[in-house]
Amino acid sequence: MHSEQWIDSLLKDLAGQSLDRHLRVWPQAGGKIEAGGRVYLNFSSNDYLDLANRSEVRQSVIKAVQDFGAGATASRLMSGTLTCHEQLEKRLAAFKGYAAALVFGSGWLTNAGVIPASWAGKTRSWPTNSFMRVFWMHPCSAGRSLSGSITMIPIT
Repeated sequence: MHSEQWIDSLLKDLAGQSLDRHLRVWPQAGGKIEAGGRVYLNFSSNDYLDLANRSEVRQSVIKAVQDFGAGATASRLMSGTLTCHEQLEKRLAAFKGYAAALVFGSGWLTNAGVIPASWAGKTRSWPTNSFMRVFWMHPCSAGRSLSGSITMIPIT
């Protein structure tokens, strides 16, 4: 018996309860998907506004790859902050009327960074320093567990 065989029974149990998951391959991703001959708005996508398919966005991505290459090369803290990041953050700060802005690469990273920082060192009193999470909230809200301020509200 090789060391991975133990998982076979667990996977079989999940399948028996219809809890197993399978990847679906789509011809394209984004704000719209086609299934069964119909087009649907895809609110499960991170691109639910379908911006990634706009020609202006595609052209900007091509230019960014030409200017900066493909890939992050490192975390922004180490050596991955590029001039395009700095320019974007300055423009966002000016647009919002703030001294500075910080752009994260995903919603999960935003929540993992912002929520713990928002509650760091604060007392845990309701309602100011509490974070409520309903059970069907998107998984990117997992950053709330890093804050030490969790109020779980089961809604059925």
